[in-house]
Amino acid sequence: MKQLLTILIGAALGIVALAAPEGIREYIYAAACLAAALTCLLSGAKRALKGDIVNDEFIAVIVCAAAWILGAHRWSVLAALLVARTVQLAAELASKYFDSGPTHLLSLVPEKPIASGTTFSVRPGERIGADGIVRDGDTMVSTLMLNGSTTTRHIHRGDKVVAGFTNLSATIVVEAQAGSGDSLAARMMKWINANSSGGRAEQAARVMTFALPALLVIAGAIALSLRMASAEYALELRREYLTSALLSVLPIMLVSSASPLINAVPRVYKAAISGATKLGILFREGKVFDKLTGIKIAFIEWDGTVTTGELLVSGVEPEPGVTEPGLLMMSVYALSVPGGAEYEALRREYPEPLDRSVISDFSEQPDGITVTIRGVPIVVGKASFMAAQGLSTGDDSGERNALYIAVNGRFAGRVVFTEQLREGAAASFLRMRDLYGIKRVNFFSETLFSGAGDWIRANGRTGKLYTASTKAEKIQILTNTRGPILFAGNSRDSGDIASRTADKHSVYLRVTAPAADLGFSVDTPDVTLFSDSALRLSDTFRIARLVRRRNTLTFSAVMLIKILTAAVVLTAGLPLWVPALIDGAGKIAAIAMSSHLTVADDEVAIATTI
Repeated sequence: MKQLLTILIGAALGIVALAAPEGIREYIYAAACLAAALTCLLSGAKRALKGDIVNDEFIAVIVCAAAWILGAHRWSVLAALLVARTVQLAAELASKYFDSGPTHLLSLVPEKPIASGTTFSVRPGERIGADGIVRDGDTMVSTLMLNGSTTTRHIHRGDKVVAGFTNLSATIVVEAQAGSGDSLAARMMKWINANSSGGRAEQAARVMTFALPALLVIAGAIALSLRMASAEYALELRREYLTSALLSVLPIMLVSSASPLINAVPRVYKAAISGATKLGILFREGKVFDKLTGIKIAFIEWDGTVTTGELLVSGVEPEPGVTEPGLLMMSVYALSVPGGAEYEALRREYPEPLDRSVISDFSEQPDGITVTIRGVPIVVGKASFMAAQGLSTGDDSGERNALYIAVNGRFAGRVVFTEQLREGAAASFLRMRDLYGIKRVNFFSETLFSGAGDWIRANGRTGKLYTASTKAEKIQILTNTRGPILFAGNSRDSGDIASRTADKHSVYLRVTAPAADLGFSVDTPDVTLFSDSALRLSDTFRIARLVRRRNTLTFSAVMLIKILTAAVVLTAGLPLWVPALIDGAGKIAAIAMSSHLTVADDEVAIATTI
């Protein structure tokens, strides 16, 4: 409102000056120009104190002041200032209209604050307003608004929930563990607003902001010196020519600044980071996009990253005379003491109550266990362990992810397991290879029993499988690889591996627990996936390439407008306010182009609109 008022005051004073007596007309024009330039000077001074000494407003005031001194028409100078201020105000309004901030996250923070420790009920159809723990009730929830996942989740009493989950089926009572202003969504929103720098594109724009005016002044000075040195003009004629030449060059100064790019480029990154959170991806900073576009090799930890960490029972193969329920029961009882992923998978197949009092003489070794159940000796373990016990399993390859069971010294059968892959895992790797320029997708797996080898063989050997079981082995492999790489992991040592190879790897991508990880932190990873879909591994690359394309388009459009405007001014000799208006239109167009960037959740590409 203040800016609009100063523009109107400057215009009103200019109109008064047209009808004022000649003796005071100059003073009224000066007052009008000062009113029009006042907010420019204040804004420029504030920016200068922060180190940004070159911007559109600053240049406009300098150019207009120089034109005034050189004798340009006073109304032309005032008109240029008024147009520059009006365009700047329009650009600020356009920035608000084309807000590229994380509005979807803002909608997950309730208008009425919820304090930590508050107990509140959530009815079906309502969103949970704060991170907390379910104190009463069971229901199904959707995490779509937070991480882009279309899968639903069953929530029981005692489970953690996150602000933004949508309650689907029954009323629950939640105790807030953190205030709504400190929820996962609120912290992510603050992170986006604080870390949306422009990366290399913004650096290039800042260099151009200084370089373009400087190059113009140097080129103009050289051309003018050569012209005047070759002409045999009288001193007075030379001064007249010099003034005329400078007045012709000044309008070009209004379009030489690259500050529209400084306005637009960070908006591209902010829009991309905000849109990525809808898919369950959080980028640490804008520079990560630049790094991703140069990566050709990816190293991915199969266990916990490609897989969910859970096992499924894919087959129960009893020997003759043994039933499937009997084999399952013996396996469950034997593994009930140590527990683990195999036990959890077996319990899903055999949910009957267990009487642990019948278990005795339990002994655990690296690859198997021996135990007595109801007085019957049972051996359960891998093929190598059974061989060490003198038991033949009929499977000498040792490459099956299976548990072998022997009863009373006789082989009784095997239970075969398969890994639970994250949604879209295979499609993600194929897209990384075929669409986003990744030449090799390599995998780390701690065991030979993983499905990584089978997947690589089935898909044309896209990369290598490293059965590296120690942190030191992984570090050595990563550091010996040439070129920038992506390292994606979810093991206990992933963060330490990334920090030790920080000078080698380009991007460290972390796969967290699906959206309900209240210990959410992005202190170490460059990219954090809080979605339960491995498809987001390749989405990080497609979003980075979208940012690069949009930056290229914005740079090209802005520079084309500047070149055309400069050419028109040089050939037609336009007044100051015309190039100011044309360049201002280019600034608003750049803001619109950089803001309308939509990250869509589809199978092949990202939808973009301009």
